[in-house]
Amino acid sequence: MNDKPITEAINSVSVLWAEQIPATKETKQLLQCRLIGRAPVNTTMKIKFKNMGDVNPATQNISADNDNYATYDLTSMLPIKTPEIFYKILEPSGYGYLEITSCIPPVTVVTEFMSAFINLLSANPKGMVVDLRVNTGGMDAYAAAVAGCFYPDTTFYEYQHFYNPLTGNFQRTEEILDHLSFQTVSFFKPTQYPAGSIFIEPQGLTFSGPVVVMVSPRNVSSGEGIAMALSKLPQCKVVSFYGSQGSFGITAPEFELLSPQDSIHVSYPHGRSLDIDNKIQVDSDSSMVGGVIPNIRPPLTDETIDKMFLHDIDVELEYAVQELDKMVTAIEVKNEIYQKSFTYSLEQNYPNPFNPVTTITYQIPKAGKVELKVFDILGREIAVLVNGEITAGKHEVKFDGSNSSNGVYFYQVKSSNYLETKKLLLLK
Repeated sequence: MNDKPITEAINSVSVLWAEQIPATKETKQLLQCRLIGRAPVNTTMKIKFKNMGDVNPATQNISADNDNYATYDLTSMLPIKTPEIFYKILEPSGYGYLEITSCIPPVTVVTEFMSAFINLLSANPKGMVVDLRVNTGGMDAYAAAVAGCFYPDTTFYEYQHFYNPLTGNFQRTEEILDHLSFQTVSFFKPTQYPAGSIFIEPQGLTFSGPVVVMVSPRNVSSGEGIAMALSKLPQCKVVSFYGSQGSFGITAPEFELLSPQDSIHVSYPHGRSLDIDNKIQVDSDSSMVGGVIPNIRPPLTDETIDKMFLHDIDVELEYAVQELDKMVTAIEVKNEIYQKSFTYSLEQNYPNPFNPVTTITYQIPKAGKVELKVFDILGREIAVLVNGEITAGKHEVKFDGSNSSNGVYFYQVKSSNYLETKKLLLLK
């Protein structure tokens, strides 16, 4: 570009006018590539390039045109999407796919998440993809609650520290922080945890199979918190071209830098998230290293770029599915060895539909603790049918829906490392 090697040209590009100051080196370079072609109208640029298949490079002069910032907006690294939940079963693999675009939880997003999660569980997927590539963050309590749908036990999430201008130091907040329950669709302040802390609490229904998380520089703040928490699970991997934003700090309210009519607002992080060892987590450091880092990065080659931009193929998702295939195969081999002598099962209730009583049959290969619970469509616990030590063998239990409304319910059995969910229908 302009007779300079492209690396030198890219490194000279300022990112001052990006929507958000980049926190990591790779995000900065992406922004520089994005902004290198922006200049005052009619500014000329000399480029030397070679298309795929060409033997010799070509040289051309181009000039900046006025597109009313259309391409600037189109390539935004901080797209603001309406908080939404999207899910589906991927074919032909049968894996679950769950996309979460925000951690700002209006009641509808909370209920939609639980509805989506329950429906995915009812399909009994062997693996699940959690897509956080565009997630602009929001509330840490929501991020911890989402993680609670994958954690079998209560687990530490974070300490929140805030800057105190009087002392010039950061200190842990003395407040009891909000936690979110998907089962009651409400916030609460648990007193059993230290002030200034958030814990991941199981949300009633749990997916314990292999999980692949997808992130990107458009995955920021509390959205990174979901990825951070899931990436700590032994059955989870992160598959993406790039890491997450690395901007996990707690942001102060915006203030006007000039005047309202100038529309320039400034915001900055005034708090930080610490792990159980009181170390800053996810936030990038002074060397611009941070974020949730992928375990596996699909290659950016001529082939993968063609797939994305000529054939509209989601290459990252392809690699996520391939990784799930490997993880599921490894588990199936392990289970095959285990199941030569042991077998668990949960049968479909009968009758189904039912009114008002139905029978649920399950089998465990050895004595141990068994939980068998019924949940409504929002994931709220309706009944506990079994909760205690059960002998090995086949067992039956009755569910009486006399006090329940017509509709779809879910029953889940949990024993040792076995977890399965099925759907039942009450029709009066």
